[in-house]
Amino acid sequence: MVYKEKSGHGFLSFALIAVTILALVYIGSSIKHLRSDSVRKINVKGLAEKVVLADLAMWSIPLSVANNDLDIAKKKMEANIAKVSEYLAQYGLVDDDVMPGVMRIFDQEAQMYYDPKNNQAPRFRVDYSVNIKTAKVADVSRASNNLNELVKGGVTISYDGYNFSSPRYLFTKLNEIKPQMLGDAIKEAYKAAEEIADNSGDVVWKLISATQGSFSIYSHQVTQNSNNGMMYARMDSAAQDSGDESKFINKIVRVVVSASYSLRDKGHSN
Repeated sequence: MVYKEKSGHGFLSFALIAVTILALVYIGSSIKHLRSDSVRKINVKGLAEKVVLADLAMWSIPLSVANNDLDIAKKKMEANIAKVSEYLAQYGLVDDDVMPGVMRIFDQEAQMYYDPKNNQAPRFRVDYSVNIKTAKVADVSRASNNLNELVKGGVTISYDGYNFSSPRYLFTKLNEIKPQMLGDAIKEAYKAAEEIADNSGDVVWKLISATQGSFSIYSHQVTQNSNNGMMYARMDSAAQDSGDESKFINKIVRVVVSASYSLRDKGHSN
């Protein structure tokens, strides 16, 4: 009799444990199903753009003089440098904006393959670069656009495509606008998430994660329509493709943020 009673209690205990396990499995499955139905995840992107102006200009004006007499060539170069300095001063570019260059002298007779019988060029060539680095962006632009005035004055500028370069206009204050632009990009991402949620009958619940893309700078050109005189802005595709936005003063900074949000049914309670 004692043995049978113990066996009966053991069976009841086993049954109770089994029922409890099944109940927990069922409840867990129900909760998982409920969560999967009430909470969903979406991935969206937010774009922020800001129009800026270059705040730094860098420009190199290469000069060249050739003569068979080295002293004459050097004096001619010194005279040309003085003319360039006077020209730049007319546009407000003074000594603080101009960096000293180095005069380079080339002697053709010192070259290994020089043949005086077949070479009629002057023996000496003197090169010098006037380098400008300044925050006076507009002044540099005006000076570079009228550079032919120097040529008319007898100054020889190297337009060989290797030495001569157009001014480079740089935007150096990117770190100052990054926080605001990232905040704007997140707001745009949230608007995109809200639009998706509204179309699906849901609401945006929580921000799961956000990833910042790279900041990009492109040229930003303002064009006038010849028909009605209206102004409109565009991003220069050629500069965008070549990455040569430094030729333009007007720029547009762009950043894209990728964000993940969870959505919930509108009728779901907290």
